[in-house]
Amino acid sequence: MLIGPALKQRPSQLLLTALLSLVLAKGAAAQDPGYERSYVIRADAAWISPTERMSPVFVGVAKGKIEWVGKTNRSEGQRGGLIPTAPPRVIEVQGTLAAGIVDAWCTLGSADLLGEGREAPTRRVLDSLPLQRGNEDPVLAAQILAARDSGIAALYLSSGWGRLRSGVGTAAALSGFDLPVPRGLQALDCAVGSQVGASATYAAQDLREAFDEAQDWRDSQDEYQEKLTQYGKDLEEYQKKLDEFVKKSAEKSGDKKEGEKKEGEKKEDPPKRPERPKEPRPNTARDLLLQAMDGELGVRVAADDPQDILQLIALREKHGLDLTILGGWWADLVAAELAAADVPVILAALPDHHARRFPDRSLVARWRVLQAAGVRVALASGGGESEQALLLARAGELVAAGEDPDLVWAALTEVPADLLGLGGEYGGIGEGRSASLILFQGNSPFDASASLKAHKPR
Repeated sequence: MLIGPALKQRPSQLLLTALLSLVLAKGAAAQDPGYERSYVIRADAAWISPTERMSPVFVGVAKGKIEWVGKTNRSEGQRGGLIPTAPPRVIEVQGTLAAGIVDAWCTLGSADLLGEGREAPTRRVLDSLPLQRGNEDPVLAAQILAARDSGIAALYLSSGWGRLRSGVGTAAALSGFDLPVPRGLQALDCAVGSQVGASATYAAQDLREAFDEAQDWRDSQDEYQEKLTQYGKDLEEYQKKLDEFVKKSAEKSGDKKEGEKKEGEKKEDPPKRPERPKEPRPNTARDLLLQAMDGELGVRVAADDPQDILQLIALREKHGLDLTILGGWWADLVAAELAAADVPVILAALPDHHARRFPDRSLVARWRVLQAAGVRVALASGGGESEQALLLARAGELVAAGEDPDLVWAALTEVPADLLGLGGEYGGIGEGRSASLILFQGNSPFDASASLKAHKPR
């Protein structure tokens, strides 16, 4: 009788093999699709975080993720083991590695989104994303490839622009097919003020009224449940009265002779059946507001006017919303209120909102006031490919103006990654993080005269 190779192994070997298979399967499931290779990058240095640097540096990469980071090549001592393999290839580069940029506010999106036929408030980016395979969405793939070349490692895909409520967007990682992989934050995308072409105060009030109406509907649901409980009790009482009525009617009929009727006797009416309470009508757009009130969705609002922003802060306090302000042209005027409410602001580095005509409204001026007040600030492109290509250069202008480079770098990486729920994978270099990196020459990535390249995992 022949025995297969697996059965010839001892029980301990079988157990190890099984455990290894589970680990490999679990690891494979955690990777983004389209990445296949394992290799080691050897660079002159790395920005591990805004305050930590390592030189020289070796970075082990496997299927799009960083496996390890060290000053020596750890893979050289890992040739043995249960399944011996050749050491991964070492790619030597000159320069400093840094984490990829997280663009928390851009205009990239699937062309299928607007063709869904749904009302704007109920659109979901998740429902329009292409499948993870080559040539599935060439236009979107080209846009994402351009974003990668600009150093973008992750981004937020909005459900639309220029509407009071445009639906639900999502944060996204980037796959090996240059397509978005939903991950992290999902949020209601809204715009108030000039963004919707109406009175700023009225637009913000309209959004507030939508949330208040959703809360009223929820209260009516609670009231409906109370009425429904009471209806059940009334129905039981009705059944008792009905049984008693039928019993009495039968007894009276038995005591009477056929055709006999007592003078002045009135016919007794049966008990009235209680009416079932009407259930409040459901509404998909309202349900999304309720999810935001329950913390299941974030709320991102493009708002520039300070009065709008104050109304949004009050709305956040009233309904417990996870609120983020986009744009915030006049947000510095209410910086103290934003900081007290812990409401972050995502500033568009491009364009700089006519700063040449109004120097006091420049990106540098607004950045300084918000940072001094303690507001969490992220820098984003606020647009498409051309804006993303200049994002790092515009951030460099803040550093050239004397701003702390660590704060500016964090505003491009750690802060937006945290706001998008991607802090565990993006915003730094470390085990388990994305291997979408940038390689720069010189002392910092803000040096406009030095070259910068993006590294896309393989």
